[in-house]
Amino acid sequence: MVTGFRRRYIIIEKHKTGQKGERIAEKYLINHDYQIIDKNFNCCFGEIDIIAKDKDYLVFIEVKTRRNNNYGRGLNSIDYVKQKHIYKSSEYYLKRQKVGRTAC
Repeated sequence: MVTGFRRRYIIIEKHKTGQKGERIAEKYLINHDYQIIDKNFNCCFGEIDIIAKDKDYLVFIEVKTRRNNNYGRGLNSIDYVKQKHIYKSSEYYLKRQKVGRTAC
């Protein structure tokens, strides 16, 4: 049984791992000539970790960081429901920012 203190500790550690993964992803993208537009964009449909520009394309990036592959790779956690949230969040972002005909 996980106590309240232990549960909070686990949540904090997962959050730290996620933040570290997002920093690594951001550095990777910058080193590959992406321009970071926004980070941790939140709306009623969900969150987009990184929004970046790659030449003429706007890219919506979900970062999944795992300490090991015991529960599968990060890609395995992007199921249909998560894809739908990312899609809806991306649409919302484009409308809110009044982004015209930009390739995504």
